[in-house]
Amino acid sequence: MLEPVKSRSAVDAAIENIGKYISTLQVGDVLPGERDLALKLRISRNITREALQHFRTLGIIESRPKIGATVARLLPENPYAGYMPFLAVSRHSLKELVELRLILESGCCELAAANITAEEVARLYDLASAINELKNDADQREAVWKMDIEFHSAIIRASRNSLLDSLIPLVVEFFSEMWHNSVPNSQRSTGYDEHLQMVDALKNKDAAKLRDLVVSHIKIYNAIGKKGDFVER
Repeated sequence: MLEPVKSRSAVDAAIENIGKYISTLQVGDVLPGERDLALKLRISRNITREALQHFRTLGIIESRPKIGATVARLLPENPYAGYMPFLAVSRHSLKELVELRLILESGCCELAAANITAEEVARLYDLASAINELKNDADQREAVWKMDIEFHSAIIRASRNSLLDSLIPLVVEFFSEMWHNSVPNSQRSTGYDEHLQMVDALKNKDAAKLRDLVVSHIKIYNAIGKKGDFVER
């Protein structure tokens, strides 16, 4: 039932004002205490506490013992968290997530190849080797699935772009969960063959080769989806 629009709430105004203040700070900076914030904003401590909780939920601030609220990051940890329950029930979402992941992951290849460290390459090699060894073991499917998430997340993080990092919970973690829950067990081992080749491309700083492998790898998801008819429009 629709109701008349009410004036803006004090909590919304507090969230906006505190957000503007946080945007002037750096990671690690300490915020004023609830009492001081409430006095400066001329609102109650309950409203102040509710507004601060908004930023805790986003991962922007965190509470540290004997210190108080500090800036943990200046971008939300998972900006799409509120939309995920709706995406999960949409029959179009997985196809669209495949498309988004293809654009995102292939697009970050140049940055990842240029910025990845030797330690990160070594970790990716260990993950790819373990995935390759265990991918056909039915008892290890859960472990392989989690390693695959770590593998692709690490490639995106190697780009050294915090905005790309903030999309990992959507395009890798949430997508992988939807995929894992949507395909038959017999098809979950498909699509792991390019991992070791991706590591070689990263080691050799070959962005073009990495991009070709990523495109081929992600398109497998779409091909299986069409066979299973779970992402068709």
